[in-house]
Amino acid sequence: MTNPEPYCLNCEKPFQEGDKFCAACGQKKSKQPLHLKDVLFQTFITIFNLDNTFLRSVWLLRTPWKLTQNFVAGKRAPYYHPARMFLVLLFILFSLMTVFYSSFSDITLGSDIFVTQNDYIKKDSMDSIFTKLNVSHDERHKYYTAIFGKGLIPYDTLIFEPFFVFDTDGESEKPILLREVLFESHDTLLNKYEIKGFLNRLFIKQSMKFYIKNDDFISFFLKNVLWSLPMCLIFTALILLLFYFRRSYYYMEHLTLLLHIHSSAFMICILLILMEAAMPKMLNDWVWKYIGISILGLSLFSFKYYYKQNWLKTVLKFTFTILFYIVNLAISSVVILIFSAVIF
Repeated sequence: MTNPEPYCLNCEKPFQEGDKFCAACGQKKSKQPLHLKDVLFQTFITIFNLDNTFLRSVWLLRTPWKLTQNFVAGKRAPYYHPARMFLVLLFILFSLMTVFYSSFSDITLGSDIFVTQNDYIKKDSMDSIFTKLNVSHDERHKYYTAIFGKGLIPYDTLIFEPFFVFDTDGESEKPILLREVLFESHDTLLNKYEIKGFLNRLFIKQSMKFYIKNDDFISFFLKNVLWSLPMCLIFTALILLLFYFRRSYYYMEHLTLLLHIHSSAFMICILLILMEAAMPKMLNDWVWKYIGISILGLSLFSFKYYYKQNWLKTVLKFTFTILFYIVNLAISSVVILIFSAVIF
């Protein structure tokens, strides 16, 4: 183990006995070799150094435009850096989603009714037994409802519907049966139903894979969309720079406002996830819808009170910004979708 140097590696001032930091520049007394664990530790400490400025900034996220105004005006010491706060809250939200929403089996892809291979196997076995025992239609319905929770579903005629078709001219005229998707080779089905076009074949094939690996895909998709947000903010700030070019705003002002708005949205989602975990029966799906509307409203008010234009201009610019943002996210989602073809 290498002993710490007797002088500061930054300004070369000598250390006094017992010094842990340089009296001249403030750098920590350290060993000469640079190890990976030291770099990772310092990176983590730099980003996630949560002090009283973090709590103060989080409290002021209820008015993100004021937080941005103070930061841009030069009052930065009392507040947590907007980029660091964005990353910290995104990390917390990501972690909570991983813990509390690790299963996404209630979300279906490629069919209105989610049916698995095991459902088909159980159903075929039960049909064979019921036929031998001459079980009536009504009795079968009771058994199916008790076992599957779905009753008498027409399993053999269920249609598989891809969640996206790039070109409808290349789509098959015959509907693809869900049973075939679950039990047959996907390449064989593409050829059997004469699916044409590279992108059509890619998206339909991925739809089949995602239906079977439902949990894996949705978990992968949501988490990667979350981490694509920083790139979306960079481009969205450029659009705001264009919208407000006559107002002499700097690019970093737009980016700072967007970071604070997103941090506010993350904080709202974090609180709601924690509330849902603590009181699972108290919150319904409609709560998330109202929260989404509330986040949009908070974003609109942030535009209004930060840029200080009339409501008509604010609503128009906000609407175009949201549209660009959605297109930006959609492009990111398509990229993730294509990239996932390698993974899934």
